[in-house]
Amino acid sequence: MMAMYPLRFGGLLLESNDLLTIKKYLQQSLGLEDYFHVELLELLIENVQRAIIVDEKSMPSDVVRLNSRVTLESSTGWMKSFQLVPPDDADTEKAKYSVVSALGCSVIGLSKGDSIRYGMPGQAALFCIVEVDQSGLMADVETFGKNLMDALPTNPDVALYFGKKEERNSSDAIWVNLTQI
Repeated sequence: MMAMYPLRFGGLLLESNDLLTIKKYLQQSLGLEDYFHVELLELLIENVQRAIIVDEKSMPSDVVRLNSRVTLESSTGWMKSFQLVPPDDADTEKAKYSVVSALGCSVIGLSKGDSIRYGMPGQAALFCIVEVDQSGLMADVETFGKNLMDALPTNPDVALYFGKKEERNSSDAIWVNLTQI
């Protein structure tokens, strides 16, 4: 169903936090008896096992990861853009595809310029990743922060700071810090 061609970085790249999230969903999905999904999960497990794991600072910006916006182009010029998301956030009407979907398993860890063969046997087409946009990562972090704030009980003795580490003269990773007042 899906075959990958020579990879720009010599292998799939996974950011360490994405790896943990994917492993969580894989563990939750191991009980599935739907053969199609079992095949997809096996593909995702295989991809995770052979991936090169890097930290967020070292992750190239053009590698497909969770919450990336990806644009594929077929050999005929047809283009499709979507966001790769965790299973709980999937919504095909909003072009949000799960990492455990056929398309998600095929593109996670690939980079701009890499190609996949995707589709049903006998109808598969060659697609090239022509764009990877990480702006979805910040939107996801902002949503996480809002959801976290809403979920926490009000406690006047605890302050929550949610923002970029660069605001503390550190790396550009996102951080959450609970401190006692």
